Amino acid sequence: MINRMRYKAAITFSFTEQAAVSLHNRIIEHKMTQIITFDKQKYFTNYTLDELEAVCGKNFYRANRQFLINRETVQEALQYFARKLVVKLKIEGKHEIIISKSKVSEFLSWLRS
Repeated sequence: MINRMRYKAAITFSFTEQAAVSLHNRIIEHKMTQIITFDKQKYFTNYTLDELEAVCGKNFYRANRQFLINRETVQEALQYFARKLVVKLKIEGKHEIIISKSKVSEFLSWLRS
């Protein structure tokens, strides 16, 4: 007798509301972009950082693959390992924002402008 495992046909997850997602013929990816406002409100959007970068203007800088930052939120930029920078924001966050050594001069020019 062959023992066949039974897989769930749907999963339930919760962000701000619950939703059921069918697992048949689907690829599930978690691609949610979080937007944090000056007053620390958090919102989720389906727009990618690339899409947001295209519409946000020159007051925003693409620090790396994970962060698009507003100039007004930058508190300080400090030297980091191997000629990189770490950016501290006025808005508290969980992650360090690292500027690669190849983008340091571009970032500093943006910050001064």
